[in-house]
Amino acid sequence: MAAPAPCHWRAGLVLAFALAALAAGACTAARPPAPSRAAAPSPVPASGAAPAPVRLSLVASTALTTDTAFPALGAARFGGVSGCAWDEQDGSVWVVSDDRAAPRIFRVDVEAVKGTLSVVPRQVIDLAQGSGADDWPPVLDLEAIAIDGPRLLVASEGDGARRPRVPPAILAFGRDGRLLTRIPLPAHVVPEPMGDQRRGVRSNRALESLTLAGNDTLITATEGPLVQDADGPDFERGARVRWLTFTRAGDGWSYDRDYEYPLDTVRRPEGFGASHVEAGLVELFGLGPGRVLALERAFVRETGGSRRATNHVAVFDVAVPGPAAPETGLAKRLVIDLADVAPRLVPRLRNLDNFEAMCQGPSLADGSRTVLLVSDNNFNARQTTGFVLLRIEEPRDPEVAPPDGTPPPLRVHVDTDVGPDDLAALAFLLARGDVEVTGVSLVEGISRPADGRWRVARLLEAAGRTGVPIGIPGPGHPVPPRRFPAEWRLDDRLMAGASRDDGHAVARGARDLLVEAFSRGDRVLALGPLTNVAAALTGRAATRGRPAVTAMGGAFGVAGNVARDNGPGTAEWNFHADAGAAATVMSRAAVTLVPLDATGQVPVTRDFVEGLAARATAPLGQLAVEWLSTLCPVAACHDVFAWDLVAAVTLVDPRVRLGEEAAGIDIVREGADAGRSLARRTLAGPHRIVTAVDRDAFTRVYAAAIGAP
Repeated sequence: MAAPAPCHWRAGLVLAFALAALAAGACTAARPPAPSRAAAPSPVPASGAAPAPVRLSLVASTALTTDTAFPALGAARFGGVSGCAWDEQDGSVWVVSDDRAAPRIFRVDVEAVKGTLSVVPRQVIDLAQGSGADDWPPVLDLEAIAIDGPRLLVASEGDGARRPRVPPAILAFGRDGRLLTRIPLPAHVVPEPMGDQRRGVRSNRALESLTLAGNDTLITATEGPLVQDADGPDFERGARVRWLTFTRAGDGWSYDRDYEYPLDTVRRPEGFGASHVEAGLVELFGLGPGRVLALERAFVRETGGSRRATNHVAVFDVAVPGPAAPETGLAKRLVIDLADVAPRLVPRLRNLDNFEAMCQGPSLADGSRTVLLVSDNNFNARQTTGFVLLRIEEPRDPEVAPPDGTPPPLRVHVDTDVGPDDLAALAFLLARGDVEVTGVSLVEGISRPADGRWRVARLLEAAGRTGVPIGIPGPGHPVPPRRFPAEWRLDDRLMAGASRDDGHAVARGARDLLVEAFSRGDRVLALGPLTNVAAALTGRAATRGRPAVTAMGGAFGVAGNVARDNGPGTAEWNFHADAGAAATVMSRAAVTLVPLDATGQVPVTRDFVEGLAARATAPLGQLAVEWLSTLCPVAACHDVFAWDLVAAVTLVDPRVRLGEEAAGIDIVREGADAGRSLARRTLAGPHRIVTAVDRDAFTRVYAAAIGAP
């Protein structure tokens, strides 16, 4: 919770408009684009309204060993899967193998039944030189496939190590394996045949992806930066790769333009020293016009005699600007980090693997769409051809009750210091039919965990959710080193008339509950100091990947609310209370941060409270209004804002956000400005900062949730 202090919320609006103006001024068209350092991202597509992000949840997984034989394939080995595509005609999946010695395409039946995944290859198509042989590349290294009616479009990486160099290619084949045509590529991605290379794709970092985004847009991307761009990502820096779009031209395709896609810095695995790093963009999957999922993969192998190695695989949601938009930079949102679900994969995949393919999978029994991920075993006995099926949890109108058979609710664990706005935020989550609160952990802040426990228990009882576990810091658990001002601390007046016999037994500590939430892939919503979250992230079960955390905290373009001799300082209290924990979370998690810049745009006014009171006839709504009234008495509201409510609502319904940006975030650890948050605004930043919110949309969404039953 951010405690009462001047927040100067109008400054947040100024910041949002300034950022929008900056982005608009920095964007340049590209045909081809300037080198990747020149372009700036736009946080929303050209239409002006960012689509609500999808979510992915694990359905099932399976793994095939390299020596698995399939009678339908004869002597052909199944493996080397580097791309896949769903066939609408018969519900099969086409996959390409990157075996240069025998390039081929497989047709596979994939079915999910009662939590198990069945994968049965049923056909192999050898790509033999037939008609169009004059246009046949000397090397085919198949990396991706898309289905365009009767044609199979495939991307070949080429071979940059040969002389003359074999350039990348996009080729159209018939379903019998006969080459039909080649789609021309722009000159700036094609390397010189001989001599020093000054342009084009790098060897083994070429075209790794191919997808249709709507009927008239074809997209491919380079795995790594072009030679004329910066180097690839490592532990110290991110990078940008080229994303090429083509438009339909008669029976063929014509190159349109480049965009720049950001790759994050690679996270150094716990305890690794000097390491070899390979990371890049390996697949795209078009969800529809202007909407694409991107698959990123990183492989880290420790050098110097160690054999330790690990894989990092993540899927991002990307909105592609329309054809008339001037932007060349793309913004992305993390959808799923496979490390979060790795403990629930089949054993051979729990260290993940070389995932390179992503496409639509079979629909589930309830009609839900799916995404299929496939790993490339490189025909290596130590690797696996793994299949992971993920449910697409479609965005829904927050005011329309979901019909039977819709995707499961968003699972949220709440870490809170149990202030009035924390409780009102928790009431909102409990009232939503599309949210499942999986646990509540308590941290020292506005209230003491021992006192806050009773308030949370009362709320869970009103919601009929007494089975939700409550965790408090146990013996030896870290506590925030700086305490909130005594005049802000809450006492039992918030619980007047409430019984302390809540029936809740705290079976586990706060840290343990959070570790379990991270291991399940639940979203963590942090509404107080980040002490508990940091402790859980340093635990053994939560060290892989960057878990998703939404946190209320920080201040960037507005004053903080930590008092200084001459007024507010630069820090916000949640971060100031435990600056070290805030820094740890920024280094280990992918954080969507809701700072004072955004929360200050929703003041809790007399009209706001009275409006909620008029609608809150349900028990949860009545409790929310009761606690908001203690924060802001109806007769006098001053410098009070909907801090944690804004964080909760923007987590559940991203459409309330009017602006956000990618950034790296640094935290001042010591001194009077401990907790001050500093943004490094960059496309490659691992975090998102919500810069502006729609106050009217926020009020409508919140009131709809806590209104009449």
